[in-house]
Amino acid sequence: MRLWAAGRPHDAERHLRDALAILDGASGVWHRERSAVLNNLSLVAMDRGDPALAKQWLLRSLEAERSRRRPGRRALAITYDNLGFAELDLARRAGPYDLGGGYVNTVASAHLRDAEQHFTEAGKRFRLLPFARDDRLTWLVNRAECAELRGDAELFDQLTRRAHRVARRRGVSPLGRLAAATQRGRFLLEYRDRPDAAIALMRPLLDVAEEVEQVPIFLTVLLRAAASVGDADLVATLIRRIERFDSAVLPRRLARASEEEARHLFLGFAQRLEWILGCHAVTTTCGILPVELMNLLLNRKGVLAERQGAAWLAAQQAGETAAQVRRLRADLARADLDGADRASIEQARLARAEIARRAGEAEVRLHFALGHPWVPHVTVDAVRAALGDQSTLVELTTLRRPGRPAHYAMILLPAEGEIRYRDLGPVTEVNERIVELVRLSGTPPKGDEDRSARLRDVAVALRIFDEDDELSPCLMIAPTGRWGSVPFGLLPGPDGEPLIERHIVGLVPSGRFVARRHGAVRPASGPPLVLGDPDFDLGEDSLPDFLFPTYSEPLPNTGREAAAVAAMIGADPVTGPDATRHRLLSARSPRILHLATHGMFLTAIGSHQERAEPRLSVMRSVGGVVISEPVLGDPRMPDDRRALYQRRSEWLLKIGPTGPSSRSVLCLAGYNVWQSGGETPAEMGSGMVSATEFALLDLAGTELVVLSACETGVGAVDHADGSLLGLRTAALAAGAACCVSSLWKVPDAATADLMTAFYGWLAEGRNAAAALRRAQLAIRETHPDPYYWAGWVAEGLSRTG
Repeated sequence: MRLWAAGRPHDAERHLRDALAILDGASGVWHRERSAVLNNLSLVAMDRGDPALAKQWLLRSLEAERSRRRPGRRALAITYDNLGFAELDLARRAGPYDLGGGYVNTVASAHLRDAEQHFTEAGKRFRLLPFARDDRLTWLVNRAECAELRGDAELFDQLTRRAHRVARRRGVSPLGRLAAATQRGRFLLEYRDRPDAAIALMRPLLDVAEEVEQVPIFLTVLLRAAASVGDADLVATLIRRIERFDSAVLPRRLARASEEEARHLFLGFAQRLEWILGCHAVTTTCGILPVELMNLLLNRKGVLAERQGAAWLAAQQAGETAAQVRRLRADLARADLDGADRASIEQARLARAEIARRAGEAEVRLHFALGHPWVPHVTVDAVRAALGDQSTLVELTTLRRPGRPAHYAMILLPAEGEIRYRDLGPVTEVNERIVELVRLSGTPPKGDEDRSARLRDVAVALRIFDEDDELSPCLMIAPTGRWGSVPFGLLPGPDGEPLIERHIVGLVPSGRFVARRHGAVRPASGPPLVLGDPDFDLGEDSLPDFLFPTYSEPLPNTGREAAAVAAMIGADPVTGPDATRHRLLSARSPRILHLATHGMFLTAIGSHQERAEPRLSVMRSVGGVVISEPVLGDPRMPDDRRALYQRRSEWLLKIGPTGPSSRSVLCLAGYNVWQSGGETPAEMGSGMVSATEFALLDLAGTELVVLSACETGVGAVDHADGSLLGLRTAALAAGAACCVSSLWKVPDAATADLMTAFYGWLAEGRNAAAALRRAQLAIRETHPDPYYWAGWVAEGLSRTG
């Protein structure tokens, strides 16, 4: 376990697995040793963020320990307690326990029930071990967390009080004392509104906090209490210490985590950033943001997005290891969309989970092979150097203040001068306005004056700039959360007029993206590629009757658009049956990649079909604990085309992919045939390419991607850092410099006109954001309603041209 402690969990796991294999093959009885190795494997799995794997190791450890002639009480107690903790982590990942309206999350409830069962078994043994104070304290802290997740405030109070008493005894480790104080302090702060009592309890442990890595959680609770009582000096001290700890720990943790694990562990770092920003601005709604806090934001927001896609993989120069990661990520993307071709939803999910496990292992091997902490440090000075004197960065983020809900905030970073912030209001209220703005903007106009007036009112309510703000000609806006779906050109500028009137508005994933991509050496690009007007039906005259709204209608204007664009940029358009998945995925850094086709955003998640699907399982007892294990059902698939069509349609519309990036999809040649249950050639497959797979394209030398399709700018929101997970960000992850896409379904005739104007301005030397603005203004002259022109956005590195 020294390798694990040294930050090398992959090596630690490999050696532990070797030891387990030796013990399994050795003659004689080695139950105690096997139990110890299995427990250590569970610790490595938990550290990597894989509680499901940890649970399996612990169940085997439990079997080994109870197979001994005289099972060790302490070993059994610790194993049961660790099993409870693994179930707790699984419950947290399943989502909130209380869903409101008298409903509970059944998955989380099942994990909490199992956790309580394991804690009960651990408690029976800890009562016989009066001197195992650290272990008993850990058990109490875990039980308290279980009670809190269930919403049992009274039991949470009792257990945190007991844990605090145990922690004050001689012989308890600093880590145990911190854990107990953190929980008790949080109870006093959140359930009793007594920040002064929380400070009195926790402040004496500040010196102890220097010794353990888990200190940021402790410091954050204390920070919230200090901000609540207005202790500015203590707030400033705690912010510095949290920043120092997290900045040292984050690179090490990311360097040894798979992408799925990274998302889970990053959430804590992102939440602490929200508290730091909120506690700094606890009494004000606008003001000056210190450079140190802006630097902290630049080294949190966008960090996860940097290692998505082909561009990052290629930059690592890790040879076959990187290639294997890319192949497994592609397999994962296909498994997300092809789940209907499995015998059951459960089998589809299990098959995907197995691919995800192998991909995660390959990702860990890749990070280990790189041999260095991974998060490059970005500074305000570096961002300003990239902005130049014609651009201003507008960073949108979230912050939390004690006793209040989360708020959005806008941070204005000019090329020189002070960095300023402004509170934009509660996240839930602002999100409602954003949804309303997008709904109204994306609705075809029918001469409804009420709609127009309401649209103006909502745009004003979402205003992010005041009349005193001094803005550069070019705005680089880095959205977060729902802001990623906002047509910013419609929002009022400092003068009250829509931003598009006087500013070039471009989007960027984050401020660190601007600094990291600025000045980077790009490989040579290939000839442009225009792919459009795919033949969805492949000439079939009589597709089955369609019972679900998944049929992709032909888009006659996309053929005209593809031909016009190809002529302007010197390319031969790829259309009809040639516009396939294979043709797109085999592209190699075209200078311009233009796609004119259907796009979809799949909203299905947590479907009734999946919850209600009959499941087969067997029950067995492991160490006195009854567990349920799945048994796969009939592997046969229906051979009736209509039945297969229904399964595929329901998968996309009612069940949905697991990966959030797989919800944004492009439709290509053969899509309707595959969707209707028919067979397609291998180069067509499902006729779909998701954002997950799109991010794996080789676009390192591509200057511009244009997604001239419906809803290609829409995406899921990453719960870890608020970034958008969709086709437009996938294009940037694949290496493209800039991507133009749409936020709602725009008529293909208006799209064709806008694209012709857009490429005309590009030919005159304008960059993508400037050319898009000119084209939008031109369309607005003939079609004033925002429905026709405001839904297009340019994301990436664009400056005034």
